[in-house]
Amino acid sequence: MIRIQLLYSGLKNEPVYFPGDDKRALKAEKIYPGKFLKLMGAPKVVLFPEIVTERESAVIPLNSQDALTLMIPNSPLVMFSLPSARPHLKALKEIVCSARCFKLLSGRDVYENPSEAIAKILRLIDLPGSKI
Repeated sequence: MIRIQLLYSGLKNEPVYFPGDDKRALKAEKIYPGKFLKLMGAPKVVLFPEIVTERESAVIPLNSQDALTLMIPNSPLVMFSLPSARPHLKALKEIVCSARCFKLLSGRDVYENPSEAIAKILRLIDLPGSKI
């Protein structure tokens, strides 16, 4: 079992420990005060990749509710802290409401011919710069 040693002595009382697990949640704003920047520009596209066995990759448009549902499991630690959870959830909502969201079914073509597959995916989502 690998254990991570805390580098900042001031953090020893800060982590939230999870029973039976070595994972911890740290309050990043306390560790790096004033270091977080507001999002300067929301992403125009969000892709949720999933590796599939099909030969050809495909994209499936997602509505904002489905996209948010896919984002939340990737932020489990922040959701344990109510002060952190509210602004984090608000930021996730803003992203999925302002961006076009897709599930990317990444087929074997991404492995076999990545340049061509990426160009195809960009065309499918109608992203500028799709002429590769």
